[in-house]
Amino acid sequence: MTISKTEHDAAVAKRDAEIERLRETVAKLQHMLWGRRSEKQSLPPGAPFQSSLFTHGDVPLAAPEDTQGEGEDASSPESRRRGRRKPRFGPNVERKIVDLELPAAERACGHCGEELRDIGFESAERAHYVPARLLVIEERRHKYACRCQEAGVRIAPAKPTAFPKAQVTDEFRAHVIVSKFVDHCPHYRLSAILRRGGFRIADSTLGRWAIEGAHRAAPVILAMHEELLACRYLQADETGISVLKTEREAPGAHRGTLWGYGRPRGSVVFDYTSSKEKIHPSQFLAKFRGVFQNDRAGSFAAVRLNPEIIDAGCWAHVRRRFVDAERLSGGRVPILEPIQRLYHVERHAREREMSPDERSALRKLHALPLLAEIRVMLDDLLVSVRPESKLGDGVAYASKHWASLVVYVEHGEVEIDNNWIENSMRPIALGRKNYMFAGSPIGAEAAAILYSLTESCRRLAIDPHGYLVHLYDRLAVIDPTNGDEVRALTPARRKLELPAPPTP
Repeated sequence: MTISKTEHDAAVAKRDAEIERLRETVAKLQHMLWGRRSEKQSLPPGAPFQSSLFTHGDVPLAAPEDTQGEGEDASSPESRRRGRRKPRFGPNVERKIVDLELPAAERACGHCGEELRDIGFESAERAHYVPARLLVIEERRHKYACRCQEAGVRIAPAKPTAFPKAQVTDEFRAHVIVSKFVDHCPHYRLSAILRRGGFRIADSTLGRWAIEGAHRAAPVILAMHEELLACRYLQADETGISVLKTEREAPGAHRGTLWGYGRPRGSVVFDYTSSKEKIHPSQFLAKFRGVFQNDRAGSFAAVRLNPEIIDAGCWAHVRRRFVDAERLSGGRVPILEPIQRLYHVERHAREREMSPDERSALRKLHALPLLAEIRVMLDDLLVSVRPESKLGDGVAYASKHWASLVVYVEHGEVEIDNNWIENSMRPIALGRKNYMFAGSPIGAEAAAILYSLTESCRRLAIDPHGYLVHLYDRLAVIDPTNGDEVRALTPARRKLELPAPPTP
């Protein structure tokens, strides 16, 4: 059969495009198995503006202090040995002093025979681990009565607890929660660990204790939700979680969703829903007004369309697409260089702990020219790369969301990317690999509550076990309907009460 030259050229172009797509797929799979995961890029020597990024403009900015000695090779064995840090012990670590004395027979001078005097000591610190042990506390409430038998019987009051009928202390319950939701230890493993310590307890019972602990803390989550809605800037992300169906439903599991909402260096709140419908974020953020940063997922589309919300994009998602294109093509993608210089501006501001106004001024001075350079490169690539290629996908993504990607320049409190909230989703992903699914929708809702508490503690540098013990101690004595008392129990408020960490 004879075909025209136009048809032949179209068939060849289609074949070449399919070959290129398959090559990119193979390269992507190979990189997933053996490639480098980090997306950080190093600028090549002599890259434009690399050395003068913070020296041009009205006011030269000081460069970061050089921590490496002049002329010293950071990769040399001598430098690595000198830079190796010893383990540091926190101020709250219990200490035990062991004095090692010279035997009495060796305390006489070998020259004159006089007894030797103690002139000091040499000390060495070594970490010592004491395995956890189980302790049963028996509380005896003594009763008192008079011989006349007229005054009745008086009994000592019970110790206040958030769980009066529980067979474990609040400290033990906090340990169960931290083991699963911080250390990613499923309840069946924790049950085996406790069995070695002499405590036989079913993993289903451990799960029930965690659910009870979550329901008791539910008012605090509502207070944390109020804190977030009062902020002027939020980030959001979502991840899936498998949830076993109830007995009334067909056997199996359905895919639920954990939505995460938080602000950088602050608390985070997770919300569980049985579906991924767009209505859920809109309902959760119904009263929010401010800058909303997300990964452009369709689930947040309704929130982004709210006229009272400023939509901010994520440069990490832009960079990720171009990094993938570079890895799969094997060549350098030039647009990555100005993107990386945008991150150098952010690092400069972070190292100097700049205020939002200072960060905005810095971005206008140094990031705006880089954004203009990136915009020109995108326009050139739009007409020169295949849309179905990895590079074309990155160009299309950045061009489509350009208006939201430049929002951060004007708002100094806004981050350049959505990585803070994405990092808060990692504990869920790690735990999900171990326990695989939630046992019921009630368990999934409890997981959202407990992840909100424990992940907020991590972001605020609070000990999660200590916080949960404090939380349950206070819940045992306060009125849970008193809003002021409940709001005083959030991780953010607890952070303000704790003493500042000692300066290293």
